[in-house]
Amino acid sequence: MTVFGTQMHFLQEFASRQLNRFQSFQFNKSVIEHMDQIGASFIIGFFVATIVLLLFLWRRMRINEKVAILSDSGKPRFRKRDKVMFYGRKMLRKVRSSLQGSGRTVRVKKRQLVMKFAKKLLRLKKEQPMQLQVKEPSQAFLEEDITHLELDGRLPAEVIYMLRNIRVFGFFDRPLFLELCKKIEFINVPKGKLLFCIGDDDDSMYIVQRGKLEVFASEPDGSELTLKEAIPGDPIFSLLSVMDVLSGHLAPFKTVSVRALDESTVLRLQIGVFRDLLEKYPELLVRVVQIIMVRLQRVTFTALHNYLGLTTQLVNPGCLSGHKRMTPNSDLQTSQLVPNASPPKASPSRPNRVSVIHQFQYSQSCPEYDDKGLKSVLKDMADMDLSGDDYSTLDVEKSQQKSLSQSPVKPSSMSMYGDSFKQKRRKSTVYCDDPILGLSDEEVLKLAVDGFMKEMCINDDTIIKEMVIVREHGAGVFLTHEDAYDEASLFYVLSGSLMVSQKNVDKEDESNLFAAYPGEIVGALAVITGEASAFTIRTRHPSRIGVISKEHTYEILAEYPKVVLQLAHSVVRRLSPFVRQIDFALDWGTYESGRAIYRQGDLSDNTFIVLSGRLRSVLTRQNGKKELVGEYGRGDLVGIVEVLTQTKRSTTVMAVRDTEIAKLPSGLLDVIKIKHPVIVTRLIHLLGHRLLGTLQKIDDSVAPESIGSRPSGSNFATVAVLAVNEEVPLQAFCMELKHALSAVGSSLYLTSDIVRKTLGTSALETSSEYRLCSWLGQQEDQHRIVLYQCDSTFTAWTQRCIRQADCILIIACADQQPTVGKLEQQLDSFA
Repeated sequence: MTVFGTQMHFLQEFASRQLNRFQSFQFNKSVIEHMDQIGASFIIGFFVATIVLLLFLWRRMRINEKVAILSDSGKPRFRKRDKVMFYGRKMLRKVRSSLQGSGRTVRVKKRQLVMKFAKKLLRLKKEQPMQLQVKEPSQAFLEEDITHLELDGRLPAEVIYMLRNIRVFGFFDRPLFLELCKKIEFINVPKGKLLFCIGDDDDSMYIVQRGKLEVFASEPDGSELTLKEAIPGDPIFSLLSVMDVLSGHLAPFKTVSVRALDESTVLRLQIGVFRDLLEKYPELLVRVVQIIMVRLQRVTFTALHNYLGLTTQLVNPGCLSGHKRMTPNSDLQTSQLVPNASPPKASPSRPNRVSVIHQFQYSQSCPEYDDKGLKSVLKDMADMDLSGDDYSTLDVEKSQQKSLSQSPVKPSSMSMYGDSFKQKRRKSTVYCDDPILGLSDEEVLKLAVDGFMKEMCINDDTIIKEMVIVREHGAGVFLTHEDAYDEASLFYVLSGSLMVSQKNVDKEDESNLFAAYPGEIVGALAVITGEASAFTIRTRHPSRIGVISKEHTYEILAEYPKVVLQLAHSVVRRLSPFVRQIDFALDWGTYESGRAIYRQGDLSDNTFIVLSGRLRSVLTRQNGKKELVGEYGRGDLVGIVEVLTQTKRSTTVMAVRDTEIAKLPSGLLDVIKIKHPVIVTRLIHLLGHRLLGTLQKIDDSVAPESIGSRPSGSNFATVAVLAVNEEVPLQAFCMELKHALSAVGSSLYLTSDIVRKTLGTSALETSSEYRLCSWLGQQEDQHRIVLYQCDSTFTAWTQRCIRQADCILIIACADQQPTVGKLEQQLDSFA
């Protein structure tokens, strides 16, 4: 056991020494390997650093050499773009020389490829930023259409003249027009002789066929004022005279005469023939009267007021004291006037009690109508004086009235009456009670119904009694505002009074035109025309007013068409004699699209007022190039600058679409300046604005390409949208376009279905053409842009859209081939 233990101990020690030796060997080996790795990394890093240093030194030397070369060289060097262009041209010459021997087709194709590659290679960066390139309109867009001259050559001159002038009254069918032509008379007027003079019946329309005539007005002092000189094709008649004859109030010429300056031939059409035709076709009566009143409002109460500043000069401010006295046994129609029979004159601003009573003593236009009850009440109302100090009374003796009427009243002469005169007036009838205050509502309504029936000459109250409303207002209440569309109604004064006024141009105040008293009707002009009201109507005192709305009035006209004559006459009789002279000098015309109103270089003898449609002004340069100057819309005054400055026409003005205009001769402007010198200031103001606008255009046209300016004709008011084929989603496109245009201003979207729903199923027929055009014109006035959606076929509505539009958009699908559609082809033939 001992020996065995000793051996085991020896073995343990031996194993321990071997293990220690092995561990020492492993440690030394790992140290040696680590040292070898460090040495290799150091050597590699040293070589890398050496290489980087050498590269840095080499680069440094190159930079120094380049700087030295640049500093030493004083000669100019080529730019990079010049080098590229040089080598590019050199390459093109080599390519061109190599292609000379090849075929023509191959040479052209290769040349195109090389040129395309060269353009890409030589393309230089633009120094100016990208801008909108404004393209000028096509020259055909600015040229006059002369096809109408060929059409006119196929018809006799008298038929052409009559056709143009009869169109003033609307669109007549061919049978009706031929029936009128059968009644034409030819009158030969020797040089120096009168066609008609003062005292002759104003019952005909005259149209000059040959020669030259002078229309002049005779003044009380014996002088003559030339209104216009009529040449072949010009009419000589007044629309107000036509209205008088149609309503049965024939009157002679009072101030206007016509003298032949040359041997002349005149066409004559008696207005009675025209009246007989309307009696045969009563459905035309309302339309003709409406056309006359629309032109009266647009020219007299709108254009002349806005541009010449005429207000009180256009309306007779005196009280309408009723119609002329008729004898009880007279067989004549009571609507006709009897010469030298007029009621006593009243104050220009307010009537005296005598004139108010006379208003109901004189018979009205319906003798068979019994209005004794109404007369008795209104006579009692005439004894009131709601204003207190401005009415004359019956307490003033007739001898005093006679003496005052025969001699002028000085301002100081009224002081002789003193305070006792005023007290006596007030004690008598100034503050009498209103007679209708004691009446029941049914009785007051009955008075209003009777009043409307008397004014409209209606004997049956079944249709009217349900439409009349009686309203009671205090003083200063506005019934209708100027330029308002939705307030038009007929107002019959039962008690109190109404004041009719109009805004002064370029001023904030208003001018009082006339006052309406019990028994008078106002508001008929806006109701008949359907236009915006030309006046403001308000109550002067606490008043009771009978009212019939515009819609109910149209229902009455549908049942009794002749009522429109009575309503129109209530407006015409308010006009001053000066307006009648103006109306004799006015010419009316209709111009088709593309037809010239006047041409550059013509004599400036007329000023034009745009009633409907659109005109374009074009300037022709010396090199023959045409430029768009501007465009004129409804209500604009065209050509007045050349007339006032007595220079030739500076531009050519043509119709963009079917356009109606009124012509004011230069002689008429001279007459207006003589009779009313105050308008000279307005004309100077107008010329100053035109000159200022011209200077602004010159400033804006200095660099049109740099500022991206657009021509003035781009400001369209009506746009027609036309689809190439039925696959185009036209309605969706128009709705989106209308939504986008709403950001610009008020916009309207119209289709044939919308028009039929609004105006009736017959709105697109020929008989309703004027009514449709008038309504569309009103929509253009009320909205900034009107969008017309054409039908998918060439219907009457599609043609109306094209004729009504300032701009036409042709819509096609982008994924289809650009082919001309069937509707486009029809449109081309239509144009």
